Amino acid sequence: MSDAAMPAVGCPEFDPFQAHRNDPYPLFEQLREQFPVAPSQTLGGVQLVTRYDDIERIAADPETFSSVGSLPVPVAGNVPEVIAALPEFAVDPDVASGVEVDGARHDRMRATIQRAYRGPRVSALAADVERHANALLDQVAGDGRADLAAVYAHPLVSRATSMLLGVPEDYHDQYEIWAHSMAAILTPTVPVEQKLQAARQLHDYQAFALDWRDQRRQAPTDDVFSTFAAGEVGEAEPLHDNELLYTMLLHWVAGYDTTRNAILSTLYLMLGHPGLWERATDPREAEHIAEEALRFEAPHRGLMRVATKPVSISGTDLPAGTPLLLMFASANRDATAFADPDQFVVDRPNAKQHLAFGKGPHVCPGATMARYEIRTAARVAATRLPGAELAGEPEWRADYFFRGLTELHVTL
Repeated sequence: MSDAAMPAVGCPEFDPFQAHRNDPYPLFEQLREQFPVAPSQTLGGVQLVTRYDDIERIAADPETFSSVGSLPVPVAGNVPEVIAALPEFAVDPDVASGVEVDGARHDRMRATIQRAYRGPRVSALAADVERHANALLDQVAGDGRADLAAVYAHPLVSRATSMLLGVPEDYHDQYEIWAHSMAAILTPTVPVEQKLQAARQLHDYQAFALDWRDQRRQAPTDDVFSTFAAGEVGEAEPLHDNELLYTMLLHWVAGYDTTRNAILSTLYLMLGHPGLWERATDPREAEHIAEEALRFEAPHRGLMRVATKPVSISGTDLPAGTPLLLMFASANRDATAFADPDQFVVDRPNAKQHLAFGKGPHVCPGATMARYEIRTAARVAATRLPGAELAGEPEWRADYFFRGLTELHVTL
């Protein structure tokens, strides 16, 4: 282990599974003040970068801080029996989703991805998202009590994500299983037996997706998968086959997990701050509340980079090849960027400067859709469930990369 990977004397370890599961923010403050670049032994010495200015600089400089190699391909870190069980697309050592590439390849993939997530396509789904939100609450409004994670956030985001991507409706539930099977393959802490089961699921996905690809190339429809599979003349190139299969799974996971988390955090904050539930019935107020909630409880902790040359970050010298985790959640509570950062301020003038969706060339392409889902979910819930109150204190997920509630019980 290099000296840079060794913990400094007194530097605490970030533990989102136990010690810092429910409230990591005092630790993040300590790291920003005393250890702005801190090694994570849990992640094998990856350096956690916690200050806003540092993260903003790194995200804007892909030549010095590359995304290439920042995420493991499915074969990396897995035992031979898991690798042997994976389908063809997942054992391609050059497979990528766009998050972990730079240069010309990133430009090519990013142009297609941005075209796929263009505003008019997102806007076309607006009415369906609102109808579905209301339909879900039709089923619970008279029950007296509900878990808004299970009956509202999960089915709402699952449907919206599937509709945007273009997943056939009969496959929405199965596609969710496939997407999280890929997430299991990429997660180091998942047991081997669970990974083997996930690998078997991915064989079914590959067969489905290749047939799906052929259909969309012959008859494109107005959805993300069609743009990925067939491109658009004069606008975007098709993704290569293995890129296509891999990207579609990771985009479902990213679109689902982060948006679900953000909706639940927003509702939780609305319930915990007097008057916010009522204010959220106004569309403009709902937008402000959702934006501050993204700052206050970033649904994704951060993304990886790799230093391409020796660098110095906040006085810490790091060698070339050092992996970095940009801690967006910490940056969003940095007092140098946001006044009174631990206060939830609905009308915060610079709330949109948060890093919940990242920044720079790799900023989240689905941010427009996510924002719409969050503020719509907040407004519809506040309108349809007047007088809702929090029933007990919920727990946060034990997860290194995502920040979200496991459930959200309310009385109605």
